This record gives sequence, structure tokens and C-alpha cells, in this order.
Amino acid sequence: MMYFHFLILLVSIIAAYSLFQIPLEKVESLRFKLLREGKWKDYKEFKNRIRSLSDAYSGSLFDYETAGYVGKITVGTPQQEFRVVMDTGSSNFWIPDSTCGMEPLSCGRPVSGDATCYGSYCVPGGPNTTASCTTQNKFDSSKSTSYVKFGNSFRFDYGVDNANGLLGYDTVRFGGMSDNQLVVPGVTVAQAVCFPTFFEQTNIDGIMGLGFQWNAQQDIVPPFVNAYENNIVSPVFHVYLQKGPNGAGQITYGGRDTTNCKVVNEYHPMTTYAAYQFYLTLVSAGKYYSSKGWTALADTANSFITGPAGVIAGIADAVGAKWDTYTDTYWIPCEPKVTTQMVNFTIGGTIYPVTAENLIVPYRKFHILYYSSNFRFSANKTGYICMFAILPLSNNGFGPSWVLGDPFHREYCSLYDMGSQRMGFSAHLN
Repeated sequence: MMYFHFLILLVSIIAAYSLFQIPLEKVESLRFKLLREGKWKDYKEFKNRIRSLSDAYSGSLFDYETAGYVGKITVGTPQQEFRVVMDTGSSNFWIPDSTCGMEPLSCGRPVSGDATCYGSYCVPGGPNTTASCTTQNKFDSSKSTSYVKFGNSFRFDYGVDNANGLLGYDTVRFGGMSDNQLVVPGVTVAQAVCFPTFFEQTNIDGIMGLGFQWNAQQDIVPPFVNAYENNIVSPVFHVYLQKGPNGAGQITYGGRDTTNCKVVNEYHPMTTYAAYQFYLTLVSAGKYYSSKGWTALADTANSFITGPAGVIAGIADAVGAKWDTYTDTYWIPCEPKVTTQMVNFTIGGTIYPVTAENLIVPYRKFHILYYSSNFRFSANKTGYICMFAILPLSNNGFGPSWVLGDPFHREYCSLYDMGSQRMGFSAHLN
């Protein structure tokens, strides 16, 4: 460990609270992929099946089926590169181990045998030997000269599913090999030998939780927390997502993004030491409004804005969106009557309008007709129908009432100030 202590001292001197700007890549979420392939109905039945077989299922904040952006990191010496979800909604960091999918391990699947297949959607039910990890990059610790074996195991629970494996220490770098990397020595690396089922049909390698240590399972120090606790970087990061459903983005670690984001005019205190959660006082759309007051979570791993079902229904009715039970989605005309200030969120003393540009996602109609013969919207001239990127949230009374995901982040740059326990939102510069 003396080696790691020396590296931390050296890196902190070199960094001197520099800024590290890391690109984010837009990817197709599992939910959108299954809709496109006509497999959503079967997947939904699969999810309902495993929910019915487990009392532990709570929900949804840990379900990455809607994750839509990834960033690059590297682990080890020489560097091994991974594409991970940069997730402000969790504090866990894990990547696949080189042994993932190589041995007949029991991965704690909630169902087995035929119960894991519904029509066109199948997930291995027993030994982790088939689909798991086949599309992911894997970490080979034997090839890293900076790796130190920890010896303990980990298990991160995601409702009825989990990621589990081994723990080790190594150097983690935020950013790919061609980026200006934030270098963090001595990070606890969770090396997954078993994968959550929702990763098995994606090419996402793992999760980089950007949350607080209080929210970390097994009290493992998250990499970014490790960095600022060792004076490598300031405890602030700024998230910028380009407007529209297909743009890329950037995370600036260590301070403000002055290239893409305007100055924050009002900061909002966090309501808990465990998450990026704050008070949302009022929501409105057209003639509809609700001022009940709720807690809301800023989440970079969710392609939707989610909230209480009754409020979401009121918003949808106000903007002309209709619920479709086959796709579990609100759909809306691609040319809505209201395009600016489509939905308004009041946080503190500031109203944050979200426009149609960031709430409406075009979709080919023939993909939806796979399973919804009663679909009520006509395609526009280009053959598209449009998804309304707001959904009801089912959290069974646990956690925040609202999750402000990608549509909100595409509308506003989001400043996460861990040191001062506050959030700030500002408009884009362009």
C-alpha cells in the first residue's frame, strides 16, 4: 500500500485541482433497443414474472434498462479501457472480471429454466456460462502491474438481481486513453463474475457510481470520493448533455464547465447526505399544475423524467400525450401544440421549463406495431411517431418521488457540488 500512498501524493501535487473534461457518448438504452426489436412485451412479462417470485423487488431506481449515456474509464497499468454508465443515482463502481462467464457459477438468478424465457426474450437462468459478459470488455488483473489483490468479495443488489465477484485495488482513470484523464490511484475495484440480467443484451461494460459513500453498498469508497478525499480534485462535477434525443455530452470533474454552461444563479440544498436529492415545490404543464411538494433526485442514468402517477397523468393530458399499455409509454404527436415551456419544474425560487425538443423522442411506427395493434397515433410524413419521455414512477413509497433524468439534463447543465451539499442548474451557452 506504500506504493499507492506515494502515487496519491504525486498525483495530488500534479493535479492541483485541475479540470478534467470527459466526453459522454449517447447509446441506445435497453428499453429503446427492445422496443425497436419488437421484444418489449416479452421483456415486460419476464420482469413481471421475476417480480412475482421475489419479495425483495423494490423497484426501479437501480434498473438500468433506460441508461442512455456512457463515458470511458481505464483501469490498471497498462490501461484497460471500459465504457461505463456515469450514474449520479448510485455510489457503486464495478466492471466485468476476466472470469465472467467462464465458469458454471450460480449467480443468484431469481428464476431458472423455462421461467427465464418469454417469447423472443430469454435470459440464462442458472450457471453464468452463456449470454453474460459476451459483449463486454473484461478486466484482467493479471495483466496490471499496479493491481493489488484485496481478497474479499462483493455483492451489489439490484432488486431481485445482483452483481457479485471479487475486490481488488488498482489505479482508475476517468476518461479514455486519448482524454485528459483524472488519475485516481488505490481505488477499490469491484470485479464482477456475475452480471445483472439487464446488462446481458447491451454493450455497456459496467457502472461508475458518482454518488456519496453513505449510499455505497458495503461502504466501499466510490472512485470520485476517493479522488477528492485525497486532494486530487475539487469535490464538484458539471454535467452537460447536448439538446435533442441523439446528442452527446461531457462531464467536467473538478469545477464548472465554462465552455458549454452559463453561470448558476441559484443553488438548491440537498435533503440527504446520501444522494443528489432536493425539494421540488411545483410542477405545471398548460393549465395543469400540482404544488404538493416532493423530493426529487437528479439522475444521469435514466432516459426519462419520472414522477407520481397521478401528476404524470395530469401532465400528459395537458400536453396531449396518450398512454399505451403494450409499450408502457406515453406517446404524443410529433408536432405538439406547445413546444416551449412544455413542462415546468419549480425548484426553490426558480422555474425550470423543459421544452418539447428534449421531451419528445421520434420513433419508427412499424417497430411499435409489433405488439400494439390498437395504437392511436398516426405517423408523421417521415414515418415516425413520438415518445413522450415522462413516465410514472413506482417506488413503493421508498426513495424520492421524482427522478429528473436525461430530458432535464439536456435542458440544463447540472452542477453537483458534493463539498457544499448542493445542486445548481443553468442554461446552455449554445
